[in-house]
Amino acid sequence: MTTKQLNNGWSNQWAIARYGQDLLKNLRPENSVIIDSTWYTDEFHLVVDDYINKHNPDKIILVSFNDASIVNKNRFTRPVYEVGYYQSPYFIDFWAHVVRDKYHLPDELELLNHRNVVKPFLSYNRKPHEHRLELYNNLVDRGIVNQGIVTMDRHRQLDSDVDNYITSAPEAGSVIVNDILTLGRTDLWCSSFLNIVTETWPDINRAYFVSEKIYKPIVGLRPFFVYADDLGQKWLHDRGFETYENDFKDIYPNVITKENLTDFLVILCEASENISWLQTKFTSLVPKLIHNRDRFYKYVEENNIDNIVNEILTD
Repeated sequence: MTTKQLNNGWSNQWAIARYGQDLLKNLRPENSVIIDSTWYTDEFHLVVDDYINKHNPDKIILVSFNDASIVNKNRFTRPVYEVGYYQSPYFIDFWAHVVRDKYHLPDELELLNHRNVVKPFLSYNRKPHEHRLELYNNLVDRGIVNQGIVTMDRHRQLDSDVDNYITSAPEAGSVIVNDILTLGRTDLWCSSFLNIVTETWPDINRAYFVSEKIYKPIVGLRPFFVYADDLGQKWLHDRGFETYENDFKDIYPNVITKENLTDFLVILCEASENISWLQTKFTSLVPKLIHNRDRFYKYVEENNIDNIVNEILTD
C-alpha cells in the first residue's frame, strides 16, 4: 500500500490547497494515510476510522494548514503525527510559508516613503467574526471609524478593491473578496501608519494558529497590533519579533493592551491631525520594521519543511 490521502477540506481547485500539497510532496511513506483536518467532522471521522481499521496503515499523519486544527491525536487509538498548526515536533507555520513564497510586495522604497503616510490606522475585516465586530463597533462608537481605513463585511467596504485580485481560496462568508495573497491596494496600504490585525481566531495562543494576516504588516513594513488578549505578543516574541506596545509613550503614557487599544487609537487619531508628527513617528520606527521583516524570512527558513518531512519518514 502506498500513501492514501483523505481530505474534507479545501479542494484542489484552490491554489492555496495545491500549494499546501506541494509543500508535503515528499511526505509519502509506504503504507500510510495523510488526513487533512481543515473541516474535520464526526461524519468524516467515521470515514477515516473505517479506512484505518480496514487498511492498518503504519503511519497516520494529521495535517492542519488552512485553519486551526479541529482534530488531534487524542481522537485516535494509535500513534499519530501532528503536522502543521499543532504544538508538536512537526509544527509548520503554513501561512508564513505562503507569505514568503507567494507574495509580490511593493518596492521597499515605496513602502518606507514616509511622505505617503497620512492615515493613522488600517483594519481590514472580511468575515464578521464576533471579535471583529467588537472592534468595529468600538471604532464606530468612539467616532474614529472614518479616520482610519476600515472594512467590515457588509457594513463597510472600500470604494474599490484591489484590481489584480486572484481567486486562490474559498470566497464564502463575506461580501468582501478573500484577498489572501496581496496587501490589498498599494495606495491605501502605503498611506496608513498602524495596522490593526483581526486574526481568524481571537485567542491565537489557545488555537495555536495564525493566518497570513499577522504577517502582512511584517512584510509590508508597518507597525501593528493584533486584536487578541495579549495583542499577539506571545506568538510574536516566541518567534523573535519585536512588538510596539511601548512605542507610543510620547502621546499615550500607558502600556497598550487589548483593553485600552481603542482609547489609544482615539489619541493616535488626534495626534495624526499633525501629519508631520505621523510621518516623523513612522520614520522613527523604521529600524524595528526592518528588523521584523528580516526576522520573518529567517523564521520561515528555520521552519524547515524538508527536515520535518525527513523526521517522519525515518521515524
